[in-house]
Amino acid sequence: MKSSEIISYLEDNDLEDIEELKRKSNYVVLKFYYGFDKDEINAAKVYSTEESDFEPESDEWYKEYYIPYLRDIAVDNAESILEDVMEEYEIEAKYKELGMENVDSDYFKFIAIFSDELTDSEMEDVLNDYYE
Repeated sequence: MKSSEIISYLEDNDLEDIEELKRKSNYVVLKFYYGFDKDEINAAKVYSTEESDFEPESDEWYKEYYIPYLRDIAVDNAESILEDVMEEYEIEAKYKELGMENVDSDYFKFIAIFSDELTDSEMEDVLNDYYE
């Protein structure tokens, strides 16, 4: 398993700022970001304004509508890309969401482990060591 191939695949699928946190012979741990495009940001704003009774851009508006909407987009897209990686390289992957760094962020941060040998629980244990 070559981490450089996995990183290239992730970059080719629009994941950003990919950083290798740890590499062993049987796994690699990567941190990466899903960057929202303008259409996704605008859709989140429209949805949040139309669906909530909160003042647009208030704390409640961000916490209960805007950020969850963007989180769903990021998770759905990142999961799809990771599923493609698993199929392409015949490996397993697990991830954890690290979230948005602030409400104005255009990125959602993830950490993931890729392995062709570790069990789910072993991968979970490794991820927990890096959970920020």
